[in-house]
Amino acid sequence: MSTATRITIGPRERACINCKQYSQCYREIPVPGETYRKLIPVSFGWCELHDGRRGALRQPCRDYEILERR
Repeated sequence: MSTATRITIGPRERACINCKQYSQCYREIPVPGETYRKLIPVSFGWCELHDGRRGALRQPCRDYEILERR
C-alpha cells in the first residue's frame, strides 16, 4: 500500500496551480461493486495558454495570470 503526501500551496504563491490558464488533470478509477468511477487528481495539469502538460508546483512562465478567488 502506498502512502500519500499532502502539500499545501497558498493562494498567493507563484506556482502553475494558481494560474488562470492551468487546468488540473484527473484519472478515473473504478469503485468496486459500483457502476460509477472516482476521479483522482494527478500530479500534473494542462496549460491552456501554451497547450502543454505542466507540473502543478512548477515555477510559472512569464505569462502567469493570477486566479481570482472569491
